Amino acid sequence: ERRGIEKEIEELQLDIGKVPLPNVDAAELEKEMTRLFEERKKLEPVNLKAPEQFEKALEEISGFEEKIRELIEERRKIEEVIEEISRRKREAFMEAFNSINRYFGEFFSELSPGGWAKLVLENEEDPFEGGVVIKAKPAGKEIKSIEAMSGGEKSLTTIAFIFAFYRYKPAPFYLLDEIDAFLDKENVKRVAKLIKKLSKESQFIVITLKDIMVSEADMVYGVTSVDGVSSIVGVNLQEVLPYTEEKERGG
Repeated sequence: ERRGIEKEIEELQLDIGKVPLPNVDAAELEKEMTRLFEERKKLEPVNLKAPEQFEKALEEISGFEEKIRELIEERRKIEEVIEEISRRKREAFMEAFNSINRYFGEFFSELSPGGWAKLVLENEEDPFEGGVVIKAKPAGKEIKSIEAMSGGEKSLTTIAFIFAFYRYKPAPFYLLDEIDAFLDKENVKRVAKLIKKLSKESQFIVITLKDIMVSEADMVYGVTSVDGVSSIVGVNLQEVLPYTEEKERGG
């Protein structure tokens, strides 16, 4: 059998030798052979596991694509939550802003009869991208920004603004330190009347040097010093005033 195979090989070699070769330049042929050998080297070594690895890579890609779809869906849900939070935040802000603005105007009108004041958003489309501007027109005066007001006008405007916050979110008590320091007697009286009205809902502790403010209080506490010793004296004006008024009438 072996001899038969060897004989067939010899016959094939003889047949190949009879095949006419094309007229090819030997140098060109050698150059082409060199190029082909170089190309073959680039292909080495052949990875016999390539088909298996290819299938595995396809599975991984499919898994990545599924993960991407999940992430896109999660992002959409997160964006919806953010949008909902932004909507609620804006609604809460505008509700507070409108209420405080209304109270601010009411209190300013009480403190400056015939005048008005309001809060203005710098950016109405997106309130959080701008600030809040106070515009006020004291009685008999031109419209002013708070920067252009006198000391007394600023005090009245600030008091009205602070009280607007108090009315929107009331607290059990408030401590006010000489808020009437820059006010004349008439304005001190108006502020004292307003505090008196608001004291029906919350307790106010006011530090003041103005008699007009003291006269509207229910309780007055003073500090005295005798022989270098300080002491606090409290007076209930609601009990004292009837006797004082009677004495003033000559009773």
